[in-house]
Amino acid sequence: VYALAASLSSKEAFETGAVVLFPVGFNFEVYSILYSRNAFWISYTNTLFYTVFGTMWSMLISTTGAYALAKR
Repeated sequence: VYALAASLSSKEAFETGAVVLFPVGFNFEVYSILYSRNAFWISYTNTLFYTVFGTMWSMLISTTGAYALAKR
């Protein structure tokens, strides 16, 4: 909650320690910079790739091992 509040607060409010639980002086500039950078989208695509194919690979290995263990 603190990290979200800090990211949505103004720089001055964060530096003075005014941010505790709720954002102070809303500022969305950080998010506009983040989403405009190409590196963010490349990283997000990598995350999706590893999640999808990592899950598929784990399921393949697990089901193969379970089948082998189920047979006499």
